[in-house]
Amino acid sequence: MNDSKVTHQVKLDRWAAILKEQNSSGLSIKDWRSQNGITRDQFFYWKRKLKESVLESALPEIVTVSLPTLSSDCTTSQLTNTDFLARITIQEFSIELGSGATEQLISGIIKSVRNA
Repeated sequence: MNDSKVTHQVKLDRWAAILKEQNSSGLSIKDWRSQNGITRDQFFYWKRKLKESVLESALPEIVTVSLPTLSSDCTTSQLTNTDFLARITIQEFSIELGSGATEQLISGIIKSVRNA
């Protein structure tokens, strides 16, 4: 890990403690920030950075998923399988996950869609 990554991790650890302190204080975020001299921008910037850090460490690297080429006469009803675990639909795009889908595949799909 290079120096800038170490510095960033130290800052993340510091802000994790700060956010935990605010959360356990019983005060609203606004009141707590006012009492502790922390700006709104600082607070929410580091809160967002911590969330991103947690997501990155929790999800595996992107998994490449090969999709079959569908002919123009193929309809949704022809593709529907009643033995699926979940269907993810975003606008006109849909992903159906079969009951045999692995956790790694599901995590990879989620990360791929998030980064698309």
